[in-house]
Amino acid sequence: MAVEVETEREAVRVELAARPLTQTRLHEEILPPKLDGSSPRALRNARRALAILAVVVVLVQPLSLPVGRWLNSVARSGTDAYSLWQRYVSSPVPDVLVIGASPTYADIDEAGLASALSLAAGRTVTVEKLGFNGQGPVFYDALMYRILKRPQHPSLIVVTTAPPDLNDGCTSCSATLTTNLWDISDPLDPEFDRLALSLDPEPARLAAGWVLPSYAYYPSIVAFQCLAVNGARAAAVYMRGRVPAQLQNPTICETQPGYFLVTGWMRQPEMTEGNVYVSTKNYARFMKDYHISPRAVSSFYHAIAAARNVGVSVVLVQPPFHSGARTLFPEAKMAYQDQMHAIAAGLNVPLVNLSEAVPDDPRLWVDLLHLDRAGAAYFAPKLAVALAPIFKN
Repeated sequence: MAVEVETEREAVRVELAARPLTQTRLHEEILPPKLDGSSPRALRNARRALAILAVVVVLVQPLSLPVGRWLNSVARSGTDAYSLWQRYVSSPVPDVLVIGASPTYADIDEAGLASALSLAAGRTVTVEKLGFNGQGPVFYDALMYRILKRPQHPSLIVVTTAPPDLNDGCTSCSATLTTNLWDISDPLDPEFDRLALSLDPEPARLAAGWVLPSYAYYPSIVAFQCLAVNGARAAAVYMRGRVPAQLQNPTICETQPGYFLVTGWMRQPEMTEGNVYVSTKNYARFMKDYHISPRAVSSFYHAIAAARNVGVSVVLVQPPFHSGARTLFPEAKMAYQDQMHAIAAGLNVPLVNLSEAVPDDPRLWVDLLHLDRAGAAYFAPKLAVALAPIFKN
């Protein structure tokens, strides 16, 4: 009979090698390995790269100014403030200068008004206009300084005005104030700098654009797209005789207010239902939450007083509005009218209401707020009749 004998086994003591305690990263198996500390050479290269980048940023500023302004002119179809201002300063100072928002650009037939005023005065009278899209009294304040800073001044400055000019609730009305101030700026003129900074609700942004023009004009880079599409269209017409469907959609430049104003004024046969709809919608946006802006009123007083102090006559003119716009917002319109009468009386300047001077014939209008070329020609002699007695004085 076999007997199983179990031998006694001696326990063996095993000592684990001491391991340093380290913190294991969660999901270490999928994370990149830890990097060693930067070497002195790597730090030198990084600093050198940052220095080179800083130099490039500084050197590109002088180039970005003319290029940015040119692209901005392309993007806005020549209705940008810089283009308008440069055209004005490159010409002799006119006898009569009309300034205002986009209705000034559309409603004033300079040749027709000059002819009518010359006939009334018995001598040659020259007329120019400066119509800045979406601007109001705050911008006119800075503009008036630039106009009066020149050695010669117009004899008469006509300031057009409409209800949105005084609306403190219109946030979109001042949305382009900074960009327009950049366009007419003279950063080397400390008096203009102080005035512009006091007028702009975003003074830090305004100053940044003076120091870094590439920051001010970088949005104008969209004009490259417009130039490319226009070039492709021209090439397609040259080679195939037509523009393909892929290039027929409007570019971003062709959706800007300046484009519609320029093309509508020159080529539109008559106002369409679409023009009425868009202009009604825009006017409602301009008149939203209507209440009088103390800043706009103060700028009106300051700009007009500055002109009067150097012997320039000023007249306030309410330009034609289609009845479709005139009948909207009656309470706001009354508040605006009362304030404009107070401004005119306080400064002893004429206030001429020509809002009903042009009939509602659609062949005379781009939309409810702007005349077309035929409308401007119709309006010129009526404006001349109102200005002639003031101009003679």
